[in-house]
Amino acid sequence: MLTFLRTLSFTALLALFLASSVQAAPHNNDVAGLTNAQRFARGLGPAPPKRRFNPSRVGVPRSAPSNIPNPEGVIEIHTGSINGPLVGWVGDSDNIVGTHSNAPRFRYTQPGVAGSLVEIIRTSNNRRLCAIADTSADRVIGPGSFRHLESDVCNNGFTTAANSQPVATGSDFGETTIFSIDSSTGAITVQWVNQGSTKPNTIPVRINGRLHYTGDPTAYQNDEQETVTVVYLKFNVE
Repeated sequence: MLTFLRTLSFTALLALFLASSVQAAPHNNDVAGLTNAQRFARGLGPAPPKRRFNPSRVGVPRSAPSNIPNPEGVIEIHTGSINGPLVGWVGDSDNIVGTHSNAPRFRYTQPGVAGSLVEIIRTSNNRRLCAIADTSADRVIGPGSFRHLESDVCNNGFTTAANSQPVATGSDFGETTIFSIDSSTGAITVQWVNQGSTKPNTIPVRINGRLHYTGDPTAYQNDEQETVTVVYLKFNVE
């Protein structure tokens, strides 16, 4: 009889303990808005972070102009830097175009190797943008020389290979595959090859509203007795 009573008492105490534990256990809705301090006071652990790290969201590249195989647009002319004041657009001759609506459109093909020389082609007639030497003496530019080249869109069909020396086109001499375009910024650099295969620093300049290239802006200005301003060319994809 005594053993039975002890068993009964133990069973009753166990049931009472379980009932009180269920009442004391907080529901999810009761703790959802608690701060960590309040959770700790109730004997709970810290709340889980609201947003867990997702590696798939890190380092996802955005689309860039380099993803366009044949970019098309206009060529801007800036002073000071590639992002400096806009002073015009490259035209069909060395005359700088003053309005966007009159700026001719060009295209080029992305090279297989970044930084390689490319041709820039007029979209409406497939003629190449080129640099022109008016005389045989102008075929050589460089430091200390006032010699210069003119920007132009060459005669239909005229083309020269990369690193080619000047080729006769009518009474002038020209080169077409002389442009390197940074696909991320649009910055255009020019590389003329002198007669004799030397490669001078080829600097775009503005003089009397015209776009020319020279190896020495100061020497060119002193010879012309006109203001010569270094400019920066930018291919703006549109």
